[in-house]
Amino acid sequence: MIKSEDLWTTIVHDVDNFEKDNDKRVAQIQINEQYRREFLGNVSHELKTPIFNIQGYIDTLRESDPDDKELSKHFLNKAAENVERLNNIVHDLIQITQYETGELRLELVHFNITETIQEIYEEVKVKAAQKKIRLQFKDGCDKIHMVKADRIKITEVLQNLILNAINYGNIGSSVSIGLYTMEKKLLVEVSDDGPGIHADHLARLFERFYRVDKHRTRSTGGTGLGLSIVKHILEAHGEQVGVRSSEGKGSTFWFTLKRPN
Repeated sequence: MIKSEDLWTTIVHDVDNFEKDNDKRVAQIQINEQYRREFLGNVSHELKTPIFNIQGYIDTLRESDPDDKELSKHFLNKAAENVERLNNIVHDLIQITQYETGELRLELVHFNITETIQEIYEEVKVKAAQKKIRLQFKDGCDKIHMVKADRIKITEVLQNLILNAINYGNIGSSVSIGLYTMEKKLLVEVSDDGPGIHADHLARLFERFYRVDKHRTRSTGGTGLGLSIVKHILEAHGEQVGVRSSEGKGSTFWFTLKRPN
C-alpha cells in the first residue's frame, strides 16, 4: 500500500514537472512564432523591392513614347535585372527549404579544391578588376589540396564567400585564400581587407536575411541568404564554418573539409 503522504508528494512532483515542461513548450512555440513572423516579414520585404521596381519600369514604358527605342531598351533592361533578382531570391528560398527539411543529397567525390578556387577566380576576375581587387592565394597555399566532398555544393560555398569578399573589399585591396592541412581536415580561409564587422554582428551573420549594412548589401544585389546557404551546406557535410573579424581590419570566413584517407 502507498502511504497518502507519498502519493501526495508524487502527485505534486508530477504536476510540477508538467508545468515546467508546459512552460518550455509554450516558450518554444513563442520563439517559433517570432521566428516565423520575422521570416515572413523579411521575405515580404525582399520580394517587395524588385516587384515595386518592375512595376515602376513597366508603368514608365506604358506612358513613354513607343518610338523612343533607346528609352524602351533602358527600362526593359532595368526590369529584366529586377526579374533576375526575384528569380535569385526564389531559388535561394527553395534551397534553404530543401536544406532545412533534410532533402539535400550530397555526392561525395575526391577533388582538388585548389583547382576549383582557380576556376572561380577566373569567373569573377572581371568583377574584381572593376574594384581593382587582387585575387590570390596566401603564401604556400596554391599547391594541390585534395578533399572529399560534394564538389558542386562546395563550389557554391566558395563562390558565395569570394563574391562577398569582393563586394565588401576596399578598392585596390585583395581577396586571399588560405588552405591549411590539419590531421584529417583541410582548413579553408577566405580573407578580405574590407571594413570588417563589429563584434555585435558576428553571432548572427549566418542567419537568413541578416544584414550588417542593409543599404549596402542590397545595392550589391545579394539576396541575404548566401551565408545561411553556406552554413547549411557545410553542416550537411558534418563540417564547421565561422568568421573572424573586427572593424577596420577586414574579415576572414573559414570552414573545414575532410581530406581523403
